[in-house]
Amino acid sequence: MKSFQLYLVVASSLLFSGCQSVQYYEGPPRTKPETAEVFVSTYEVLPVSVYSINGKVERFSYSKRIYLLPGEYTMDLRSAPYKKVGSYDGYIYRGFFKLTFHAAAGKTYTFKSMQGNKTTMDVNSRLCVYEEEQEAPNSKANWTNEFRSPSDDAANIQCAKVDIQKTE
Repeated sequence: MKSFQLYLVVASSLLFSGCQSVQYYEGPPRTKPETAEVFVSTYEVLPVSVYSINGKVERFSYSKRIYLLPGEYTMDLRSAPYKKVGSYDGYIYRGFFKLTFHAAAGKTYTFKSMQGNKTTMDVNSRLCVYEEEQEAPNSKANWTNEFRSPSDDAANIQCAKVDIQKTE
């Protein structure tokens, strides 16, 4: 029985080891009000994840949140791979986005995609970044507070059009 319990603990730690928050700055951890909080994943028709920050490629897609120091950031985001609806060319595509914004201490940043035709990505698709207080009373966080969507009163601070590319 003890070996089964040990197995469950090890399996659980491996399963959830990649899904965690990331401190994206040097030095000791800081309190939430001293940092900007970025929620990486979106649960929408067009899910996206952070690919790089200020040109530095990391494995952010395995993180739930990224904590940043206040400042200017350029984030490259990409969609999950997909096949074009009605297309039989055999290619897999991704949507790429680049957003630059000033992250402020005590704020939360979430992304929301807008599809051109509401069911798949097209040249009219775009991605917007929203800003709100970390402890916003109307925040749309899930029950574990690990995933979040912008609330109805969050400020839309920038949008970017999609760059659709074939992937190998």
